[in-house]
Amino acid sequence: MKGAFIFGVTKLALRLYCTVFLNLRVHGLGNVPRHTGAILVANHRSKLDGFLLYSLMDRMSYAFIKSDYFKNPFLRWYLKGGGGIPVKKGELRLSAIRDAKKALLAGGTLLVFPEGQINENGTVSLLPFETGFMRLALKYRVPVVPAVIIGTDRSLPEGTWIPKPSWVQVIVKEPMRFDCPVDSREFLDRCVNEVRNVIGDALRKVSPHLEWGTKGF
Repeated sequence: MKGAFIFGVTKLALRLYCTVFLNLRVHGLGNVPRHTGAILVANHRSKLDGFLLYSLMDRMSYAFIKSDYFKNPFLRWYLKGGGGIPVKKGELRLSAIRDAKKALLAGGTLLVFPEGQINENGTVSLLPFETGFMRLALKYRVPVVPAVIIGTDRSLPEGTWIPKPSWVQVIVKEPMRFDCPVDSREFLDRCVNEVRNVIGDALRKVSPHLEWGTKGF
């Protein structure tokens, strides 16, 4: 009950924020499974990215969030109630795996930014992807849904806290299912790179043309 309430209130506030500050276009949102667990994987250009994806979800969603944010008791209560799973960069603890498993098997959507940090290297370049999301997808047999976010770095660049009006586009690609040995690093890296290539190719194709999808929510 607490989680559903926090999710609903937060989503409403975020949608209001997006309506005021963003000229938002969304394409392919129907590719996110509605009745089964899934891992939504996206590029990461701004602090705004996680909030934006969260606002687009129709049902309870979960996300890996830096454990430092959970040190404050009130913030910890809010984040955990809203689907936040504490993690440290490059490290996926058993507690995080347990929380992710519970969310995925209950049919929730897990939001992941596998670059591991905000990427300031340019619009179409991607940092190497961490492999934790793929291990979870393989272990619990859920699809990976690649997503591309364009324009949030203009609305809320790294190092700033005051947003400015900007166009933003979100493109959700078709779900990808994988079946390879979790304990094989070679196959694991190959699967991760397939997802990374889908996101990278979409960035290169869409960024120069700004092909808008459906407006707003």
